[in-house]
Amino acid sequence: MESAHEGRRSSGERRSQVTPLRRMRVLIDPVKKLIQPTGWSKKALADLKIDLDGLCESNCGYCSSNSNLWHQFNKRSHAEAVTAQTGTGATPFTPGLSYRFPDPVAQLRKELEGKPRNYGDGKTIAFGCLVDNLGTSLVKSGIARACLELLVARTMLRIRVTTKNEVVGREEWIRFFLAHAGRFVINLSIGTVDDEWARKIERDTSKPTARIRAMRRLQDAGVPTGGMICPVFPQAVKDIEEILTAIRPQRCEMVWAEPYNDRTNWTRVTGDQQTEVDLANMFGHKKDPNAWSAYAVDLYKRLRLRADADGWTDKLAYMLYESSMEASYARTFADLRGVLLQSVDKNGRSKHPVFAGLQDRLKITRHELIAYDGPESNDWTDPQDEEVARWEALMAGSAS
Repeated sequence: MESAHEGRRSSGERRSQVTPLRRMRVLIDPVKKLIQPTGWSKKALADLKIDLDGLCESNCGYCSSNSNLWHQFNKRSHAEAVTAQTGTGATPFTPGLSYRFPDPVAQLRKELEGKPRNYGDGKTIAFGCLVDNLGTSLVKSGIARACLELLVARTMLRIRVTTKNEVVGREEWIRFFLAHAGRFVINLSIGTVDDEWARKIERDTSKPTARIRAMRRLQDAGVPTGGMICPVFPQAVKDIEEILTAIRPQRCEMVWAEPYNDRTNWTRVTGDQQTEVDLANMFGHKKDPNAWSAYAVDLYKRLRLRADADGWTDKLAYMLYESSMEASYARTFADLRGVLLQSVDKNGRSKHPVFAGLQDRLKITRHELIAYDGPESNDWTDPQDEEVARWEALMAGSAS
């Protein structure tokens, strides 16, 4: 496995082209509650979330969390803290800047005091939603491990660790997860197998190839894992077969995948010329109205064809923000199998008229899509041969 990805690792000559980050850990006021509801419920990922930092250390250029409402509401106080502690005018989009809370371990311990021992039974908490709770500082300080131990000891929550840090695949962490069987599922985010590309965009994370090795170690040890092919940028769509082979979907509980969809912060994704051109074509002032739809459809088709061929379609959760989909492309999703619609109202009904019509015809809502078995498809032995003809046959069968 490792040798299959060696060619994508960056050379020493190319590594010098990326300017080292100036890391600034700024202390800010704590949030009122660490454990909070999460929008990830509509992604079928978690019911609750806990973030141990106020601003993530990972410095992924595409992250939209840095512009969320919480940062906007606290913009002035955070800016004052940054200036006072670093002497700079760094913003949440400045590489190397992160916000830390005073004592998340003590705060979590206090939050859990008095809660019944069965608190959270039947629910899942995302350990890291807007930030990576396995970031370098949180791991080295022991904060991440201490908070996980509190959640295990004082709740019945299932804990979904979401991270880009390969540390979870090390022996001491594997032993920890196995010691609490049934309590953990580990989602390593892997949207590319290209280490050089990732080094420019996901600046303070483990290499994708290292995450793949960590995920395989977890799987081989018997630790539950979830695939997180998120986001898949246009330049990585061609590599989806390699990504799927690497993460071994049959050994994942679920496989989430998502095209890049941030129409606000796309200009901040810099460092790779082709990616910048692709995103400008999709989201820029002179955008091609069909470009994003074609890209989202291409990614879904590749995932779906592989999933159907290998027998794990029931695990596929393609997170589609369908409100941006051109109507002519919607027919690709005729049976909605493996699709998790995101542009929905409180009842799970799509705000896109074509997708709403598909839901009506299939008598399903967003909340039922993951379990929906869908119409029977053809038995495809080789999803690469005559792909278009097979896809048309599948969709024709769905419409009948």
